[in-house]
Amino acid sequence: MQLHGDVNENELRRVINMFIGEIYQKPPLRSAVSKKPRIRKIYNIEILDIKGKDVLLKIKCQAGTYVRKLCHDIGEVLGCGAHMKDLRRIGIGNLNENDKRITTLHELFGAYREWKNYNIADYLNEFVRPIEELLFFLPKIYVKDSSLFSITHGSFIAAPAVVAVTSDVKPKSIVTINTIYNEIIAIGKSELAGEEIVKLKHGIVAKVDKVLKTIENAGSGI
Repeated sequence: MQLHGDVNENELRRVINMFIGEIYQKPPLRSAVSKKPRIRKIYNIEILDIKGKDVLLKIKCQAGTYVRKLCHDIGEVLGCGAHMKDLRRIGIGNLNENDKRITTLHELFGAYREWKNYNIADYLNEFVRPIEELLFFLPKIYVKDSSLFSITHGSFIAAPAVVAVTSDVKPKSIVTINTIYNEIIAIGKSELAGEEIVKLKHGIVAKVDKVLKTIENAGSGI
């Protein structure tokens, strides 16, 4: 973040701490989402370095936070103005840049070409990660194999299809729809709490929002 004027360091730290927690943000004009104000959570802001008007920040925030807007708003409260000079994402979920399997787009493209041209997937498999690893934190609904075809074609999740659920499934919560082999085939929204779902004999327990694997790919590791 680059400040547009001189600011006392204590005042800078005080104002930055004001933005930790839930904040309102209005998406910028260039964004593709609705321009209505929305709430985003800032979990932590750490000042790593200050050189003149340049302030190096490490920010842990909720997905969908506009860091450019955050820097601008900090400058507004300080009264001097500020803008985002540079941005680097160093992690998402449980993935971070210290992972030894991290790769550049050039390396990934080379691995893809090796697989595409010579049918050698060893190099590509070093970089491609299962989506289950990224979405591990979401509540889960496990379904029978016999229901996979209808679910991957957008059908509701009916009670007879459910094998098990995790205890953190809540009404209207985002959940993953998993096979009995723990493969994620879709992301949906639960209609009931987990303890209610396991007792239900009939009715809709969840709705599919996004299909991630077809029935042909389920079980293949793709």
